[in-house]
Amino acid sequence: MQHQNMWKRLIYSYLFLLTVLIGSLQASAQKEVRHYDFTEPLGPEWVCLGDPDSVFFTPEDNYLRVGTSLYRLYEDHVPNIVGFERPDGGFSLSARFFFPDCYNQDNAGLVLFQSRRGYVALVMQEGRGGMQLRMHYQFRGWHMEKTVYTFDHHRSVYMRVSGDGEKYRFAYSPDGQQYVEADAIDCSLLTPAVSGLDGRAVMGFHGFQGSYKFMAGRNTFEVDDVEYQLY
Repeated sequence: MQHQNMWKRLIYSYLFLLTVLIGSLQASAQKEVRHYDFTEPLGPEWVCLGDPDSVFFTPEDNYLRVGTSLYRLYEDHVPNIVGFERPDGGFSLSARFFFPDCYNQDNAGLVLFQSRRGYVALVMQEGRGGMQLRMHYQFRGWHMEKTVYTFDHHRSVYMRVSGDGEKYRFAYSPDGQQYVEADAIDCSLLTPAVSGLDGRAVMGFHGFQGSYKFMAGRNTFEVDDVEYQLY
């Protein structure tokens, strides 16, 4: 009897491990992971709002260079955003941002954009005490900003935005390994019903040039190590 019980326990244990393994394999098969090294032209899955000539790269550099916009996201102009259509299901988009010529009001980062009256962004910009990471919110004409992190005068940082159908989560990391959550908002806040405008729901990379340096030409920031997951 003891031997029978022992064999039953072993069989149940193996069945449980097999079930976990199958579930893990199915989850991996359903997750689509895309890495971009910018050695060839952008594929049809990419979306570019605003000026398409503001997005360019050279294959030997392995990064995407994006021109900053002279208008803020909430102004009545089509902003420069390069990225993807915002999916309905789960997703994660991460990238390293490098902004070598960032001045006073300039910023660059990740944005979830519904319309000029409905968006959320995590951006890097110069501030007191060094470079800052700031959250920008715009809901029905209500605009708010807050600083989530200040670091020394490094011009490079990783940012990530993810969604699970309930929350959009923004996070940052100095090295792309350990991420710190900057904020999480309800997905329901980025809909036409809340924004008041039926815009094109996109997510991606955006920069604003607020300094007077634009008198000498368009500023740019660089993006690399891009990873986009759908699940």
